[in-house]
Amino acid sequence: MTLTKPVADYAAVQTWKSGLEEQWGEAPADFDQRAATLERFCELTGRDPDVMIEECTREVESGKRIRIKARRFFSERIDEFQISVDGDDRARARAGNVIRSFMIHNGIFMQGGVTARRYHQLWREHPGGGWLGLRQLQRAIATAQSGG
Repeated sequence: MTLTKPVADYAAVQTWKSGLEEQWGEAPADFDQRAATLERFCELTGRDPDVMIEECTREVESGKRIRIKARRFFSERIDEFQISVDGDDRARARAGNVIRSFMIHNGIFMQGGVTARRYHQLWREHPGGGWLGLRQLQRAIATAQSGG
């Protein structure tokens, strides 16, 4: 999916940036890098930032509610995205946390980190069986995402 406008122009991204500015007293110096990370995540999910937030929420009489299944879907995609990022463990964790920050600042609570349960699920889904090292797991996810 290609975004229809620059990622920074989406309302949800503006909400995120405003929240970071409020939290830090100014916009983070690396916000453009964060936005680029979010753009790569949008490519993975096939959704733009506003659609991701819309899918995670619903309006009821008493206000905004979180759609648990949608939140779980995006939480799992964040885990997959995090694992697929090039670099060391710190770079991967940072990429996942950037996306979680986007979701949190838009009112969608996200817990951090790839869970052991998710690693186990990815391990079971890998057709070769056996224990996967991180690089093999990254390749298995990339292959699954590309439909190969």
